[in-house]
Amino acid sequence: MAAHGGDYINGTDPYATPGGDDAYLSSLLSYSVSQLNKEPANLLEARTRAAAARKETAQKRYASFIAASELFAIVRREVADVEKGLDDLRSSLPALRNGCQTFAEEASAISRNRTQHRNTLANQSLLLDLLEAPALQDTCVRHGNYDEALEIESFLEKAANSHARRAPVLSELAKNASEASDVMLHQLVDKLRHQITLPECLRVVGVLRRIRAMDENSLRRVFLRSKETLARATQTQITDTTSDPYDSVKRVTDAHRVLVFDVVTQFRAIFATEEDETDEGDGFSDGGDYENDDTKNERQKTLPSWCAFRTESFIHVLSKHVPLIDEGSRISAAFEHARYCSQSLARVGCDHRSLLLPIFSSAAFALFSERVEVAVSDFERSAQTHRWSAFPSIGGASGGDSVRPAGFDDESKEKDASESSEQNQNKPPAPPAALAEHVLVGCFVNGILQSLNEIRHCVFSFPAIRKQCATEVHHALSRASKALVQVDTKYFNSNEADSSGGVVGNSSKRTAYVGACKALTTIAAPYVASCFGKTFGAVGEREVDARSAVEPLTKAMLGF
Repeated sequence: MAAHGGDYINGTDPYATPGGDDAYLSSLLSYSVSQLNKEPANLLEARTRAAAARKETAQKRYASFIAASELFAIVRREVADVEKGLDDLRSSLPALRNGCQTFAEEASAISRNRTQHRNTLANQSLLLDLLEAPALQDTCVRHGNYDEALEIESFLEKAANSHARRAPVLSELAKNASEASDVMLHQLVDKLRHQITLPECLRVVGVLRRIRAMDENSLRRVFLRSKETLARATQTQITDTTSDPYDSVKRVTDAHRVLVFDVVTQFRAIFATEEDETDEGDGFSDGGDYENDDTKNERQKTLPSWCAFRTESFIHVLSKHVPLIDEGSRISAAFEHARYCSQSLARVGCDHRSLLLPIFSSAAFALFSERVEVAVSDFERSAQTHRWSAFPSIGGASGGDSVRPAGFDDESKEKDASESSEQNQNKPPAPPAALAEHVLVGCFVNGILQSLNEIRHCVFSFPAIRKQCATEVHHALSRASKALVQVDTKYFNSNEADSSGGVVGNSSKRTAYVGACKALTTIAAPYVASCFGKTFGAVGEREVDARSAVEPLTKAMLGF
């Protein structure tokens, strides 16, 4: 305790040093009772001395206190300013934060753009090739490089499917490639509309299959439709540029034969599959898939349907141009040409010979009927205006007596029959010389002979027209005989003759008329029937009944 008292006396405060309380407490615990009793007085004394020291210090250092006070005021103001600045800084922190975020984002975008630009620059050649792909595909299509064009389209399609989200330009490139593919499709279909070889046709159809723009049945229909367009264009060109019907028929027939043979061969080579062959060979279906069965049936009917339509069109062209042919030899030659065409197409299952015969036989009969009609019409017209006069006898035959009447004796018949038989066996009968005395009848016979000459080339090709031609000849002879009967009624009737000035008395005209009638009944009619038989064979002669054909004139001659 004395020690601490000494400290106070010396003016030192034992509690002023760090840890003074602890040291004081530890020393206090070591005090004795007497020391502890004195300790309050010591503490009071130390307190008094401390107060006096403070007063003395305040008096001596008052300027420092004033300066400290002023300094405190200054510090307080500055601290207030700092707090205000901190408040302003605190209020501007969100904008600063947003600005920093915006700056960071823009910096990141600039960095990405810089990276993209750097990659673009590094892959410039590849990008240029990619952007030029549609133009390259279009060039390939124009030059016929279809495989390369399809590869480019496939590449662009895959690229668009994989990277269209990151690179929208790929979708535009794929769209341009699809448009170029459509142009290629039309170009390939247009190629099918021209005459191309089988290898080229295989290549075109193969490319069409790779395009996948149509299914198999549609592809078959497009193929045949294109060939039908080619066939129509060829027929139209031939018929428009050829004025001669015969040449037109021959050229159309040749074009039809070549085109149909090529189309069928190409179709079977391109579209024939094992599935089709199995379907054709089985002849039945399991009935499990009706839609599949319908598809198979449609495939099997496509080519036969086109062949039937093409044959129908060809027959229509023949039926239009064959009747315009004006020569029997040409009709026969055109028929042989068309039959050869049908025989050639029979190897590919397109035989249409049965459809040719009605067209050509009708044309041949129409030509014969037209020529006979001309001969009969000329005879009827000439008979009304003919100047009847007797001609000098040729070969011992006169206008009247030299011509044997319809009722000649049996011996003459047998002699003439034997001579006619020998003639039939050796050579065609020559025109009777007695017809030269009767120009009207001779011209009629010449007209009939010309008709037979026109039809003789078609006899063996169209045997079915024999009966029709026989009927036509029979009708011609009948009309000729009736025309002469009308002449007798109009010009040589006794009552009319007396009223017109005595024509009955002109025996020479009457004799010439009667001679013409006899020449028609006894010479011309049998001769025409004989010529018809020579033209159509022995059966043809029996089909023309010359006696019944001129029966009206024969009956009228009984009254002469």
